Order: sequence, then C-alpha cells, then structure tokens
Amino acid sequence: MTTATLDTPPLSLEPAPEAGAPVLGTSPATEAMHNTKFRVAGDVVAAATKDLDDDSRTVIRWFAAYCRKRNLGPAEAGTLLLKEGSTEPYSWHTIYSVLTGRRAEQGASIEPVVKAMHVFRKKVEGQRRVGESGYIQTRMGTAIWDRCNKALKMKKIGFIFGDSQIGKTVNLVEYALAHNHGQTIYVEAPTGGSIAAFLNELGSVMAIPQMHRAGELPRRIIECFDPKMLLIVDEAHRFLHAGRGVHALDFIRELYNRAGCGVVLSMTNEGRDLFRKGHFAKRLQQLWRRRVAPLQLPSTVPVDDLALFSAAYDLEPASAEPVTVRTKYLDDVSGRERERDYTRAPLEIQSQVIAEEGLGVWLTILQDAAELAKTQRRTISWGAVLKAYCASQADAEVWA
Repeated sequence: MTTATLDTPPLSLEPAPEAGAPVLGTSPATEAMHNTKFRVAGDVVAAATKDLDDDSRTVIRWFAAYCRKRNLGPAEAGTLLLKEGSTEPYSWHTIYSVLTGRRAEQGASIEPVVKAMHVFRKKVEGQRRVGESGYIQTRMGTAIWDRCNKALKMKKIGFIFGDSQIGKTVNLVEYALAHNHGQTIYVEAPTGGSIAAFLNELGSVMAIPQMHRAGELPRRIIECFDPKMLLIVDEAHRFLHAGRGVHALDFIRELYNRAGCGVVLSMTNEGRDLFRKGHFAKRLQQLWRRRVAPLQLPSTVPVDDLALFSAAYDLEPASAEPVTVRTKYLDDVSGRERERDYTRAPLEIQSQVIAEEGLGVWLTILQDAAELAKTQRRTISWGAVLKAYCASQADAEVWA
C-alpha cells in the first residue's frame, strides 16, 4: 500500500483550540487551520483505504466523513469506538493509525477497529431513523435520488434542472446525508462562482489544511475521489453568471476524467440555458457529452407531493372549499387591535404561495400552523394554516 502523507502526528492527542477562538500572531490561513479540529484530510483517507475490501473501505470512509462533518477533535473522536465486549474506547492513536493506513502498513490487524466502526455506524443510523429529520420523501425527491444513484453507478455526469424554490437543494442535501459513508460529497457553488472560492470550499469539505494548499490544492482534491464516489455540486448555475466561473466547470471535468467518479450538477433553468446556449456553450460540450439523461424538474411542485407534505402534518389534501377564520390585526388608524374574519380556500393559498414564494415558505407556514395548534392544545386544521399564512404576510398584503 502506498504510504500516505500525514497532516497530524499520530501521537498528537491534545484537542485543537476551540473553534472560533482567536489565534494571535498568525496568518488567516494558519488561524483557519487551528479552527479545524478534525485534521485527517480526505486524500489521506482515500489513499489509505483504496486497496481494502469494499466493507472495510466503506465504513472507514464513513467514519472519517462523520468526524469531518462534525469537526470532531481527537478527544471527541476518541470516545466513539468501543472495544468489543467492553466500555473502554479505542485510543485516538489507534483510530488515527487506521484512518491513515499506518496500522495496516505495520502489519497490525484493523479488523477489530473496523468492527467497532460498524457498530457505531448502526447506532448513528438507528438514531437518525427514529429521530425527526423533517424530511419527506416525495415523487420529485425520488426522481432526484434516482438521478444521483444513476450518476454514481454509471460513473457519469448527471444534470438536474429546475426553477428555484421547488425542492432541489433539500433533496440533494438529504441524499448526501443518507449516503454519508465517504461516498457522497455535497458542496454548494460559491457566490460569484470563482474557481478559487470553489477549490477552497472543496478543500474545506475534504479537510485539506490551508497551509498545504498553495499550488497543490487541485491535485489533492482529485486524489480524494475515486470511481466509488459521487460529487454533488448544488447551485452550479453560479459558475455561468461570472465570466471566470467557467474555469470551475473545467476543473470538475478534469476531476471527473482523472478520478472516474460520478458527478451531479444542479442548476436553475436559467443556468441550463446558459450552459447549453450561452457564451461558453462550445467550451462546455465536453462536459455535456459525459452525461446521463438530464433530469428536468417541473415548474411547480406536483400536487401529489404537496398532499404528502399536508399528510405529514396530519392534514387532508388542500381543498377548494373555503375556510373562514377570525384573525387579529393592528388598525393603522386607531392603533388598536381588532378582529376580522378571513375566508380563503386552502388550495388557493397553497397554489399562490408555491407559485410566488416557493416550497420553503409553504413548509414554514405548515410548521407555524402546527406550532400554533400545539400552543392552543388543538388538533391542527386548515384554519390554523390560514392563520399562520396571515401572520406571515404584511397587513397591507393580506387585506388589500
């Protein structure tokens, strides 16, 4: 097995300084490094596990991704894995030697630690299943997940197109969480779309130390990936709104060519048109030719998906039958609080909010209605939804 370059001495068991604490007399890059507590870089873990069996490679990368996402320091990560039949945890030195490949290079067995990682993973995923993630699997979400799976399985580039605020991001984030075993890397394209900002974002996600980034960051990022991984880039249309942003797409193509991983690029319909017919369309043809069939999402959230969201809050599907509620408002003339009846059909309000403000706002209204019903110790109803809707609007908008 190839010896990996280590970023932290294996016996460095002291936790890093508390994240956010000032580091005097240092450069911004060094200060950022001090604020990163989990310092085993993604390319180090990738190199250490590339020749292992699928089972061991998957769970080691999952554990590294778990610690990296939560920025766990040695003292924290060292309490997670228990020795079989014991309450004694493995030392950080042992865990670190498995993550970096040193234990295998020394001829020591990694099997007991790998088994402990499996036990810990089952515990984490069990907690996630019984917890309230708030995520609802819809028909649109299933289509997005299927496209991600296809890009991974076929080692191709998947494009997902759709208007803003219809649920692309929430489904991609949930997919990454559900497949967070060192396999799926989710990153959002930075505002402005510059390649420097994008590389820095990817470098941070993969825990590549900033002090080692100059000149070698692209190479180290590529070495974090292999054909068993998927890179999801959300808001990818931002690369096309800036003249130099196209360089980031060139890098994604290079990463795809060299690492052989799957890639998913999610963007708005406007970004789709810029990609296919804009100024850089000819230059981007090579990226486009590496695709699976693009997924074009509908312009609005399907009605059956909206019914699933309603059902999650114990509501029947929104109907065209008007509902009347009594609401309170502040009279601008007298300054007094007054009451007034407000009548609207739930289906009408649902359609309006989805069309004008997006799915996220509608889900917030449903959540506010559930909280209102809970406060009043009542069962949630469409009347509570109407009241939550009124509260979310300015008086001038509601009573116009």
